[in-house]
Amino acid sequence: MMVLKQIFCNSVLFISYFFTLNFSCISANMIDLKESPKVWPSGLKLKENFISEEEEEKLLDLTVSDPQTLQLKHRTVKHYGFEFKYGSNKVDRNPLPNAIPEEMEPIIKKFVELGITRPNQLTVNHYAPGQGIPLHTDTHSSFEDGIISISLCSDIVMDFMSNDDGRRVSIVLPRRSCLIISQESRYSWSHGITPRKYDVTQAADNGLTVIRRENRTSLTFRKVRTSKCDCTFSRWCDSQLEDSADLSEKTADNIERKHVFHVYDEIASHFSETRHSPWPNVKAFIKSFPVGSLLLDIGCGNGKYLTCSQSLFSIGTDRSKQLLNGLVL
Repeated sequence: MMVLKQIFCNSVLFISYFFTLNFSCISANMIDLKESPKVWPSGLKLKENFISEEEEEKLLDLTVSDPQTLQLKHRTVKHYGFEFKYGSNKVDRNPLPNAIPEEMEPIIKKFVELGITRPNQLTVNHYAPGQGIPLHTDTHSSFEDGIISISLCSDIVMDFMSNDDGRRVSIVLPRRSCLIISQESRYSWSHGITPRKYDVTQAADNGLTVIRRENRTSLTFRKVRTSKCDCTFSRWCDSQLEDSADLSEKTADNIERKHVFHVYDEIASHFSETRHSPWPNVKAFIKSFPVGSLLLDIGCGNGKYLTCSQSLFSIGTDRSKQLLNGLVL
C-alpha cells in the first residue's frame, strides 16, 4: 500500500509518501499467540493488562524513589537480589543486601500461577523518551529459562532478531503488560529497544499509527542459574562453548599466529594499495590533540596515521616487519 500526503506551506507543495510491505511491527491485540509461530519466535508470550493501574502506581513508588541507581549510557538501572555485570555480561553470584522487595510478592505469585519459576533477581530500568538498549541475548550461564519484563508508564516497541539467520520481528509492548521470553526466543534470539522518541506501528485498520514514547520503567525478573546451562541451543550457549573450546594459551597463540600475524605478512606487499587513506573520524581525532602531544600508534600498519598532524610527536610500531617495511611516510 502506498500513502501520499500533500502539505501546502507558503505556496510550496510538499509530498511525502511511504510504502508498507510485509510490515513486521505487529500490535499485540491483533495477533493470537497460539497461532503465530511463523511471526514470533517460539516461547515468546505477551499478556496485556497483567497489572492494574493501582499496582502500577505502587510499583513506580517503590522503584522510582530508590536513590541507589546506576547511570548507564542508555538508561538508569537498579538491581535487586543479584547484580548483573554489564562489562562481563555475567551475574555476580554474591547476593546483594537488597533482595526483591516484599511488596512485589503479589506480582511474583502471578508468575508462579503462569508456571514460571519464582525469580530471585530483578533489574529495574528507567528510560527517558529517545533512550533504548542495544540488541542482546541474556547470558545462558547466568539465568534460567524464562525472563519476564513488565512495562510501566508507556507503550514501547521491542525488537527481536534471530541469532541464526538475522530475521527480525518488532512487537508492541503495551503499558502494564507482561512479556515472557523463554525457549527459542530466550536462547537464540536477541532483543532490544531502538533509541527513538516515536514508534510507528500497525493500526487496527491495517494502516499505520504513531506512538509517542513517554518516560518508561521496565521491571525484568530472572532466576539466577546455579548449574551450567544444558539448553539445546549450544551454538549460542556460553556454558557449552566453554566446555567444548580448547582455549589454552598455546592454542590461542597458534591461532593468532596463523590467522592474524601470518595474514598481515602475506598481504603486506599490497596492503597500502587499498588502505592508503586515513579514516576521516580518526584523522579528526588525531588533529584534536594539543600541539606537542605524543601520539603512540601500536599496530600502526603502514603508518598512514603517523603524518596526520605535523604538530605531534608520533611513534608507530607493529608486529609485522613486512608492514613496517612498507611504511607510507
